[in-house]
Amino acid sequence: MKKYLIFILTFLVISLFSFNLYSQSSKNDYKGIGFWALDKEKESGFEVSDEAYILLDSIVNTCKSEIQIPTTCYYEEAFAILDTIGSVIRSYNIEYDTLKLFSKALEMRKMDCTFLTLTYLTVGENLSLPLFSMLVPNYVFVYWKDDTEIYWDASLHERVSKEYYINFYHIREEAISSLAYLVALDYNKSKSEVYNYLGIAKAGFNKDYIGAIADFTRAFDINPKYVEALFNRGNMKVYLNKYEDAISDYTQAIKINSEFANAYFLRGIVQDKLGKYEYAISDFTKAIEINFSFALAYYSRGVTKNKLGKYEEAITDFKESIKLNPKLAEAYYSHGILKYESGKYEDAISDFTNAIEIDSNYVTTYFNSGEMKYELDDCKGAIDDFTKVIDKIIEIAKTYNKRGYAKNELGDYKGAIDDFKKAFDKNQEIAKIYCKRGRSKNDLSNFEGAIDDFTHAIQLNPNYAEAFLNRGLAKYILKDYWSAIDEYTKAIDIDSEYSQAYFYRGIAWYKVENKSGGYADYSKVIDLGKDIEYNKVFSLNEKRENVNSKPKKVKRDLDCYGCYINQFKRNIRRNPDHAHPYYQLGSALLLIDDYKNALININMAIKLDSNRADYYYNRGLTKYKLNDNSGSLKDFNKAIKLDSNNADYYYNRSLTKYKLKDTSETITDFNKAIEISPKFADAYLNRGITKFYLEDMRGSIDDFTKVIEINSYYTDAYFYRGQAKYKLNEKGNAISDFDYVIELEPNHSAYINRGIARYELGDKEGACRDWSKAGELGYMDAYVQIKKYCK
Repeated sequence: MKKYLIFILTFLVISLFSFNLYSQSSKNDYKGIGFWALDKEKESGFEVSDEAYILLDSIVNTCKSEIQIPTTCYYEEAFAILDTIGSVIRSYNIEYDTLKLFSKALEMRKMDCTFLTLTYLTVGENLSLPLFSMLVPNYVFVYWKDDTEIYWDASLHERVSKEYYINFYHIREEAISSLAYLVALDYNKSKSEVYNYLGIAKAGFNKDYIGAIADFTRAFDINPKYVEALFNRGNMKVYLNKYEDAISDYTQAIKINSEFANAYFLRGIVQDKLGKYEYAISDFTKAIEINFSFALAYYSRGVTKNKLGKYEEAITDFKESIKLNPKLAEAYYSHGILKYESGKYEDAISDFTNAIEIDSNYVTTYFNSGEMKYELDDCKGAIDDFTKVIDKIIEIAKTYNKRGYAKNELGDYKGAIDDFKKAFDKNQEIAKIYCKRGRSKNDLSNFEGAIDDFTHAIQLNPNYAEAFLNRGLAKYILKDYWSAIDEYTKAIDIDSEYSQAYFYRGIAWYKVENKSGGYADYSKVIDLGKDIEYNKVFSLNEKRENVNSKPKKVKRDLDCYGCYINQFKRNIRRNPDHAHPYYQLGSALLLIDDYKNALININMAIKLDSNRADYYYNRGLTKYKLNDNSGSLKDFNKAIKLDSNNADYYYNRSLTKYKLKDTSETITDFNKAIEISPKFADAYLNRGITKFYLEDMRGSIDDFTKVIEINSYYTDAYFYRGQAKYKLNEKGNAISDFDYVIELEPNHSAYINRGIARYELGDKEGACRDWSKAGELGYMDAYVQIKKYCK
């Protein structure tokens, strides 16, 4: 959306610069409005070469030599004069194009309707011709007003009718009758136009938005009915993130001209940024009512409706925007996203393909297209898309890096740091895409190529556990089991709760005949109780090993346990007096959430062998899932009695005690778990949460800080530490922690809490933005905050 906002601010605003002038000369050295505009450009600090003055002077003198002014100009004579001026201008090889400065347009001989009109007026002033400029939406043209009237299109160098402008710009009759459009401007208003034009140039060339605001304000002071100056000033305020002030300017412009579609449109854009979605939709709708072919208004209304969950209405708007403007890449992209979310992958890919054909630099579209092709098992297509993303982002990252070095050399250290961070962020994006491309190569049995991609990802992000895991999978397929185990172990070192890494390492341990290692890892998977995504690469391996094929994805550790349930049952039938098959079956059932049958089988295992700590531990986990907290506590006590040196036993007992509201004993168990396993991040985290609710804020902060030292990507630790700091009135430090949560894993809770801290520090605008974002993420109560505090 930002890209198209810039386009609108440039195209619509620049084209509104118009001059008009009845032939007059106030000073001997004054040669016309065009020369005055060049002088103003030079005064404003722009480089204006003599060539611009010379070319304009040459056009004027050529017209003087070729035009004889009759005593009385009837239609034919007036038409002939305008036609001659047009011929002279064309003879200087001036092309139609859009530039932001009249001097540059003259030097490069590329002018749009604004500067062509200005050139006509300069000639007219020097020849004492009754020429004015006239204004319609987004366009300026020449108007001959004497005994006869001629509407002259400067860009076409030909006469057109008033009806042409009315029909072409879809101007309403009431707008014409209220003189909103097709109005000739007097000389004083032309001076106002000069300042409007200078403001546009300052913003476009120098990014001097504050200076531009001053020029637009001066233009409006000269002409209090000058809606374009208000509109442009509002646009500058958007660039400066002064959204409420921008809305005020757009609203004032609309009061002057109720048919100003672009003012409604951009006010809608700002309303959307502020989370005022219903107001935004109302503004987009009004813009469409005024200009029924306003494709961007349809697109933007669709974006806002999507945020409100009005998906079908959003799709309708996207379709209409595409119908009106088949080159609107964003509309195809957004339409594709909704198709993707509804499971219509082929339709989504078609939309993404259209977006890419329109804008080949649309990196996000390539990425989403690659993701969907991967889901549809089109791995070759996915690789192609991911490759394009990598190539483009690498160049962006290099550019940021080089600019950072240049800024550093100039002493702009803050700017350099900002660029280096952007380069780093881009490198992290590249790492993710290398990893996805590697997975696709794995699926195509290009294991060496996959390993190369995973290695690239790890070089860019040495803490990328998923890349280590996937490199291990590729090595496993190549039967390099020990190297695979090493990769899984590195993934676990980075993330001690990475279920998939334990799961696949367990498989590899069995391959090297280390059954105890495999058993320990499978037990860890059960303890973690997390979902496992089955990797496609193992379907290839299973075919090689002549094992029955499995689904591509499973909810739990079904490959290890679910698919072996029948085997466990057969083992029980063969050895009904052996405890371990019952335990294995019970553990598998626990993993797939069949808690009642899990409990039956683990009970039988304990009945047959009452001296196994892991049996009691797993039964404790099962009872915990069944909300039998007292029974769970008894089993964890028994497990600890049999094995007092297992951190997981103390940790899970502490969670049970917490549910039983025994907070002091909860902390004691967390302490013991940490004593046994000093890098047990979850134990520190939950001990910190317990301290938080016991109002021990300093103690909780110490624990959360320890979690972050162990795993700097643990977002929950930053979030809870931020809450604790807020409780201690360290609001600035709290905001820093919430910032990091939002950077790593945006969620509505972080935005809500950061908004509260910002509001209490006096940053109302930042607070309202955060609450708006929380609303976008589904936390509807955020709008209560907005309504109460953001008026």
